Amino acid sequence: MKTLLDVALWSAAAELARQIVRRGWRLLL
Repeated sequence: MKTLLDVALWSAAAELARQIVRRGWRLLL
């Protein structure tokens, strides 16, 4: 079972990844 801390870290990582991908697409396009 994942702890709340693990879930929080994963959610934070997902948010950062989404922002990076969006910025990357903007730069590429």
